[in-house]
Formats: sequence, C-alpha cells, structure tokens
Amino acid sequence: MSTALLKTYLPISLALLLFYGSASRFTHGATSATSFYRYQNDRSPDDGTTLSRIIPVIDILVGSAILRQGHSRKIATSFVAVTIGSVATRRYISGLDCQGDFVQAIWATATAVVVFMLAVKQYIPHDNPNPQPGDVTIIGAHANGFPKELYEPLWDELHERVKQKNIRIRSIWIADIWNQGQSGVTNEEILGNDSSWYDHARDLMYLINQNQREIPHPIIGIGHSMGGSQLAQLALWHPRLFNSLVLIDPILQIPNPSVSLAGLSTKRRDIWPSRDYASAKFKDSKFFQLWDPRVLDLWIKYGLRDTPTELYPEEDANHDRRVTLTTSKHQELFSFVRPSYQSRDWEASNHQDPEQNLDCPEYPFHRPEPPRIFRQLPELRPSLLYIFGKKSDFSSPAQREEKMRTTGTGVLGSGGAVTGKVQEIVLDCGHLVPMEKVSECADKISSFLDREIGCWKVEQDAFKKYREACIRKVAIIIRLAQKSQNSTPYRI
Repeated sequence: MSTALLKTYLPISLALLLFYGSASRFTHGATSATSFYRYQNDRSPDDGTTLSRIIPVIDILVGSAILRQGHSRKIATSFVAVTIGSVATRRYISGLDCQGDFVQAIWATATAVVVFMLAVKQYIPHDNPNPQPGDVTIIGAHANGFPKELYEPLWDELHERVKQKNIRIRSIWIADIWNQGQSGVTNEEILGNDSSWYDHARDLMYLINQNQREIPHPIIGIGHSMGGSQLAQLALWHPRLFNSLVLIDPILQIPNPSVSLAGLSTKRRDIWPSRDYASAKFKDSKFFQLWDPRVLDLWIKYGLRDTPTELYPEEDANHDRRVTLTTSKHQELFSFVRPSYQSRDWEASNHQDPEQNLDCPEYPFHRPEPPRIFRQLPELRPSLLYIFGKKSDFSSPAQREEKMRTTGTGVLGSGGAVTGKVQEIVLDCGHLVPMEKVSECADKISSFLDREIGCWKVEQDAFKKYREACIRKVAIIIRLAQKSQNSTPYRI
C-alpha cells in the first residue's frame, strides 16, 4: 500500500473503528435466561428473528487492515462480528484451489495474496462485563466435521460450575478451521484437497497475537479430538502460551486412527430435501440420540446449510429447499487422511513422507500430524487434563496408559503424572464426549480449573514478591553465585 493511500484512508479507518468499536459494546434489548454469554459472531445467516445492524468487519491480511461491510446478529445481545484473515501460507500447496488464472497470477506477482478467512466467535459472560486481572480466557478447538457452535452447551455448563468456585471467565474464543464450518463457507471458492492440522494451530497463534489485549493470562486451551491435537501442537510451539490444557479424547497415537474414520465420511449422506426432513432423520438416528438435545439442535442449525452451494447448484429457484452439510464430507475426509499415492510434481521433494511406512504401512492414505505430535508429548509444558471416552475407539486402556506415562516427562516438560501435572478422567461414552456428556464433562473441567487457577495465583504472587524485591540494576546484570574460599573461580 502506498504512502499516499495510507495518509488518505488510515485516519478514516481509525475513526470508523473507534466509533463502531465503542458503540458495539452496548447491550441491546433483553438478555436470554438460557445462555450466559454475548458473543462476537461470524457471518452466519440471520434467520430474521434477531436484530441486525450494519458494522464494519476487519479482515486482517499480512500487514493490511481492510474495512468491509458485514452484519452483526443479536442473539442475547449485540456485539461486533468478527471474521479475520488466517495465516496466508498453508502447509500444503494443493490445500487451495490450484486451477486457473487466479492462482497463476498469485505465483506470478509478489503483491498478490490469497486471503483465507476464519469465522471466530468470542463468548463473553453477561455477569462479567468488566473483567478483572486473573479472569480466565479459554481458547477452544473443535473436532473434525463439527462446527464450533456445538460446544456452546459445554461453555454454558462450564460457566455455571466455575462461578460456584469463584472463578470468573473473561471470554471464550473458538474458530472454525479454515476449510470447515462458516470458515469453509467463506473460503468455499478457494478450497483445495490437501489440508494440514498444523494450519489451524498456526491460525490460533495468529488469532491470539492479533487480540493480545483481550486474551491475557491465565489462558486455558480446551480441544476435542482433532482440536485437542492442534492445541497440543500450539503448546509445543509456545510452551508458556497456555497455563493449562484440557484435551478431550484427542487423536494422538500410533498407529494413526484417522484412516478408520475416513471410510465413514465417504459413505455418509450429505443432501436432504429440506431442513425439517433432515431434522427428523437425525432425531430418529440411534447415533444422534446419544447426544445432548441442545447439541443436536445446534447441529441441525449450524451443521447444515441451505443450497445452492458449489457442490449442489440451484435446481429450482422457487422450490429449492434442500440442505447439505456445512462442512462438506469431502473437506472432512481431506482432514482425516492425506493421499500418499498422489504425484506432487510441484513439490521440491516428491516422495512419500518418511514416517508413513511406520504409521500407515501399505495404505494409500495417511495423516502425519497425530503420530508426530504423539512423539512430542514428553515435551508438553502446560498442566494437562485428559478426558477420555470409555467406549471410544481411540482411547483403549493401553492407549490411555501410554499417554499418561509419557506426557510432560521430557526435557522442559511439566513433570508428568508423577508430579500431578497430568491427570485423566474416563467418562462412560464414546469419542464424542462433549456431545454426549455435556454436564459430566463440564464438572471435570471445572474441578481441574479450580485447582490449576489456584496454583497459577500462588505462582503469580510469588513472582510479584520476587520482582518487587529486586533492584532494577541488579535484575538486568549477570550475577554469579558466591564462591567459597576453596572453590574454583568461575570462567566465562
């Protein structure tokens, strides 16, 4: 962007941001008794029952801020809509659409940028409009194929329980990964067929860095399935980012279990004649009958989208009431497994990943991230709670034991289970713990947070006393320990 353009538009942009940013902080109308939060909403379509107002949406892309018009929905109260740019570089090139002049122009010019958008929600408790130092910030991460909204009942239940323990939640942040949920809808025209779990870990790092003032410590990561793996990777990259982690039946083991899930995705139904028809089918399904009714209602609302879509173009403008999956089964499949048979002549090293033969021998697909993160579990620094599903195919007694035995036990790790820094809970359910056991899951998380936030406060008080006792000049110079008369002199 040229200096002239910056001088012209920057003052206007800042003025608009200040005006709308302050105006949007006011509550409009009555709050809902059934939900504890107000939230920053993505661009989910307004169903006509809520109050909307035009506000600017900031799209952050590699050093530039662009103001666009967007809509804010009022659920319980009005707040700023948030759609942010994600990290421009994807782990795999063919994760984006590699067809046509558009992409050719990207490779041909240094100024062209592919902008991937993330749909983000920030949930803020109604009873904590003025958060104080020490209030908890939660970063959530969802499972593959499940939209971020399905975890709202868990946030509701968790809020009620931690409030009883005198723990205040500042806010909860969660984003759909770039090719799923509302993020996938926004990025629909540039989605490819080769995704990486590491991308969302980087995107969360970017999200946190862009909102540092609203995401102070203590920060707790709560991730389910694939999301648990992504939070673990983020904690490995930045060991002090999270004070504690809650990993709910994470996909972290060898051999890689994703290959067994991929087959289910390819066979699942993904088009229904109407939302009511789909709703009836889901409620009759034994699989969905295991879910908490609140989660199932949110699945019907957010897990489905109206046609037309890129995969299902409009059939009849007057009568097309069909719905399909918000996250297409194809993008879900690409997140489960990565083809290893595919020729990738565009990559500098066009051979199989070296670890594939160990993790997925003689199989034409693999998913490299879970086994790689699993091998690094000894290095995890934050205190950690595993919540496993007793009936989960991914949490057998042997698999649980191996995670408990290794997590945090390596160099710069937390110390592991023997020091009390790694704990486990096993609930009587399958892999979809937050969908099936909402209340029980919230109970266990709140007890863990009660203990860990208490430890964090003790550490903060001790560090504060240490710093207050330090003289500034002494604090910034090297000090050698006092030597006895018989000791060997220190040499540097």
